[in-house]
Amino acid sequence: MTEVFRPEAGGVRMELSTWQVELLAAIPALVENGSEALPADAYADDPSANSEYRRYMADEAEKADSGDMAIVMTTLSAALDGVVLDADEAEAWLRSVGKARLVLGNRLGVTSNAWEADDTMEETPELALLHYLSWIQNSLVDALSDLLPDPVE
Repeated sequence: MTEVFRPEAGGVRMELSTWQVELLAAIPALVENGSEALPADAYADDPSANSEYRRYMADEAEKADSGDMAIVMTTLSAALDGVVLDADEAEAWLRSVGKARLVLGNRLGVTSNAWEADDTMEETPELALLHYLSWIQNSLVDALSDLLPDPVE
């Protein structure tokens, strides 16, 4: 598969095929319909602190997710012809794809980072989508990494 993201002056170029645009357009619904299933404990050992955290952060997190999804959908519509994502747009993509992966992983019962090597997991469309989103996220991280300056020795 051809890399979706490539480093380019001014940001990261994203080019998608029709099927990729159609598949990725499902991210907002996936995240919206699955977010309530995500474990949202910031303080697993302290229910009172966790409740307080949720009380103050729930609206903030929802606004951030909505803003990220709006950016994803706007840039997704231009991706067939190729679009250059700036830093803020690339970060919105990373957060949105990451959240979609968390939702899918939670649905699939993924409990460790070794899930990709777990050959006991049943092959399902959801698992295939999780693999695809992982590839998308990795492609974006690689492209962003290529834009970083060389380390000074």
